[in-house]
Amino acid sequence: MLKTRKPQTRALVLLEEYCTKLRKPEEQQLKTAIQRVMGIFKSNLFEALLGKLLMHKQSIKQIIFAVKFILC
Repeated sequence: MLKTRKPQTRALVLLEEYCTKLRKPEEQQLKTAIQRVMGIFKSNLFEALLGKLLMHKQSIKQIIFAVKFILC
């Protein structure tokens, strides 16, 4: 794995790997939620928000707030 990858790219890789392991019927709700998060990570809006927040050196709490806002 390249060290120059963006953190969200690494997160996507890990989430995709984990998602492939979720096969049981009782795990489908979790799998759906993870796929939703992956979709957000891939969105241009998320990229823009993350770039803007990081550019202004905002705290991780504000990034989490932004993600929660997108999820709602």
